[in-house]
Amino acid sequence: MEIWQREVARIRSTTKLTIGLFSCCEAEWPEQKRRYEQADKEIVCYRRESGQIWYVGIPRKEWPPSARALLSLLLSPEQPGASSDQTDAYRDWLRSCFQTGTVDRTTAIEPPWQWYEARACFLLERQRAEAPADLSYWLQLLNDFVSSSEQKVTLFPLDHRDLLLLVPISLFPEVEKNGQSDSQLWLDWAAGLHELLSSEAGETVRVLVTVPAVRPQLLPETMQRFSRLRHAINRFLPRITVAATWQHSLEQWAASLDPSLTEALASSLQSLVYSHQLSEDQWEMIETFCRHNLNTSEAARALFLHRNTLLYRLDKLAEVTKLDLRHFPDALLLLLAAMFRQND
Repeated sequence: MEIWQREVARIRSTTKLTIGLFSCCEAEWPEQKRRYEQADKEIVCYRRESGQIWYVGIPRKEWPPSARALLSLLLSPEQPGASSDQTDAYRDWLRSCFQTGTVDRTTAIEPPWQWYEARACFLLERQRAEAPADLSYWLQLLNDFVSSSEQKVTLFPLDHRDLLLLVPISLFPEVEKNGQSDSQLWLDWAAGLHELLSSEAGETVRVLVTVPAVRPQLLPETMQRFSRLRHAINRFLPRITVAATWQHSLEQWAASLDPSLTEALASSLQSLVYSHQLSEDQWEMIETFCRHNLNTSEAARALFLHRNTLLYRLDKLAEVTKLDLRHFPDALLLLLAAMFRQND
């Protein structure tokens, strides 16, 4: 611990930022760790030694991502002695959280590593998985794409089809300027990853993104969010190639419904919409108009129609169904009808 004591003192003196070295007995560690993190503090690294837990901690708000990244050069971000078996066990638990869409707290597994900064989280879903992916080539592409620095991304194969990509947020230069909550920033990076893998790896891949995980203990909830979104997209939006867990909330809700309730909703929509036997063009218009937030001009451009032509078709739809797509309650009913129609 003498090395950590010296390094912590030197970091505090050099940066003028708050950092400390603490200890507790092993029996107290889970509760002390929980209280420390609830106080919005981050455990940079920890180590077991002679029945004691020693850990280095910092207040999250005081340390910007770029400053936290420097800690990896001075302090080990992982607990010494973490075996590949521990890593495999944690990965298996994450896989279970993803496949079931639930987090089983009764079998929770302590992560075998510690992070000194948050990770951006992406799910890479291969659409054609007949042959195994060349992961070494993928890692080379992803590292070159994200940054030329020595920091490396982490790529976890969950199965032959799905891979979890974790990237330290200090590798995203826009984060400090715009903040981790900039949703468009993460969507742009997801789109860039999709283009990279499609063009360079020759893969048909879907890229999902969620909010960054500030510590590895939050990864099970990350996998749960990915699971809900993927289930909704596969059921209702199969053509989408890039999406975020904060999008498509209606589809995620609909995909979570009990089958008997789904059947009852579809039955209710029969008399309102389905009985009118709308054309494929009308269904496409309904979906496109709703996806563009009931904006006539944007929907017309997406449908390659003149705005007046779209207005005429909206009037004809209202005449047939007695539902005006320009009014939100009617639009919601028509969108639900379009969604459940795909799953008859």
